[in-house]
Amino acid sequence: SIPFFRKAVSIYPYDADLQIRLSIALSSQKELLSESASAARKAIELKPAQPVYYIQLAHVLAAQGKFDESRKV
Repeated sequence: SIPFFRKAVSIYPYDADLQIRLSIALSSQKELLSESASAARKAIELKPAQPVYYIQLAHVLAAQGKFDESRKV
């Protein structure tokens, strides 16, 4: 699913829902957590009224061991 969402985001970079789905897909692989956090941040930038986007970002930051930053989200 990661290649699909990467391609979709490259075509529709301003679609917050695609950004967060990419973040979710990427978060399943530890080595892709940084990219996952970036995608979640982009989703929040595009659609800040979506609480689930903040939850995803907090989850990714916690998975990276960034607990203080995660709590601030």
